[in-house]
Amino acid sequence: MGLIRLRAGDVERRYDEGLGRFIDAEAIPCFRCGVCCQRWQPLIGPEETARLAVFLDMAPEAFLATYARPYPLAEATYQLRERPQGGCVFLEMRDGRASCRVHPARPQACRDWEASLLRRECRDGLRALAPESVLAVAPLYDSADDATAFSARLRAPLPSGLMDR
Repeated sequence: MGLIRLRAGDVERRYDEGLGRFIDAEAIPCFRCGVCCQRWQPLIGPEETARLAVFLDMAPEAFLATYARPYPLAEATYQLRERPQGGCVFLEMRDGRASCRVHPARPQACRDWEASLLRRECRDGLRALAPESVLAVAPLYDSADDATAFSARLRAPLPSGLMDR
């Protein structure tokens, strides 16, 4: 047992096999799996509606009629519609990776989302990227042994008491 390093760009995470958890913050790099976009359609208010409408070169009313539906539990709030195949209306999958058609103008809920191993969506997405998970994380490691060990941890059951946010 030892430390396993996960690196993506400037971000480095350390997983302590003895403790069975990361020993630093739980954030991970986004692997663009798209699971969060498939499971959630964010709420938008007037400011986000205006930003998205400008980005798409539409009037706000036309944007709402095309891409959103009224949210019944909050005044002046809408929810983005789903695609026919499910997921956010702006979600696109390209070469197995998620892409957002409105990323520069995306809703605040999407801007605030942080990839984390505490999030079920991120864990499910990492597992789905490749059946053995090694393919999803191997490019982030200096050694194949580290990638294999980390992949085994992704497939392992979560420790009891670990809660999703």
